[in-house]
Amino acid sequence: MEEMDKGDRDTGNKDMQTRLKEMLGEGGVLARTIIEIVGIPKEHVEKTIILYTKKIKEHDQMLVVKEKKFKAKKQGNFFSAFAEMEIAFKSVPDLLNFCFDYMPASIEILEPETLHYETNDISTFVNDLLAKLHQLNFMVKKLSAENTLLNKNAGQLVNNFIMVLLRKEPATLVRLSQLTGIEPEKMDAFLKDLEKSKKIKKDNNTYSL
Repeated sequence: MEEMDKGDRDTGNKDMQTRLKEMLGEGGVLARTIIEIVGIPKEHVEKTIILYTKKIKEHDQMLVVKEKKFKAKKQGNFFSAFAEMEIAFKSVPDLLNFCFDYMPASIEILEPETLHYETNDISTFVNDLLAKLHQLNFMVKKLSAENTLLNKNAGQLVNNFIMVLLRKEPATLVRLSQLTGIEPEKMDAFLKDLEKSKKIKKDNNTYSL
């Protein structure tokens, strides 16, 4: 894929190398990660991946030591752009927070080769993980409830529209489908519900109030 720009690690940057060495010496972690953005249009996807990587660089707990951003490529009906980054984290919890906040497509720990942690540290990691999962679960349930309400309101709107049309004159399923732009199969379901609730009646193939 074609790169948007080149931001490879500057080995001549002594300040960056010094800070990286300090972070790793104090229990930090160096990881390679891939951030992917999918959507439309192409310009929006490429702009978003730039903003995403810029936001990552603003974190004090992270040090971006290498970065490559690639131009968006079409995948089906959408465009996909991604950035490959090497990031040093002050601690493993900071790495976990990064995973939850930015949802990288993949992550690979480069340094150190071995991680040593006490039982209390592992308990803290697990509790933080559970807290994040509970938060995500709450958000999913909230979105599900909002989606259910939205579907209910949309269905009521269609029912009201049908009632208005039938108040003007009786109509067949095909005619109502033409007037509303709703597919006949879906229109049939709305009409059956209205007929069941006795809000409309059917005479042969014609519906009326």
